[in-house]
Amino acid sequence: MCKDTRKPIVVIFCFVLFLLLLVPIRNLVTCKKITDVRTTEYVVREGDTLWDIARRISPEGHHGKIVWTIRELNGLESSLIRPGQRILIPIKD
Repeated sequence: MCKDTRKPIVVIFCFVLFLLLLVPIRNLVTCKKITDVRTTEYVVREGDTLWDIARRISPEGHHGKIVWTIRELNGLESSLIRPGQRILIPIKD
């Protein structure tokens, strides 16, 4: 009598597929929407960098996260800013 070995393979395949789909869905659910951040407009001054601005917003830390937020709020592809540029920055809660 020959055993059917296809059923365990199909079950394993379905389980792996489920895991692969679960990771991206979990990331979508846990990401904070950038629109949930309270902001104010800031005019960039000579010598400003996004890191300097982040340090002023939150002297105790989390500068990388603030820089990322500023870039996302303003659609910046890099951290390059110029004097006179108006950007949105998060308001510290």
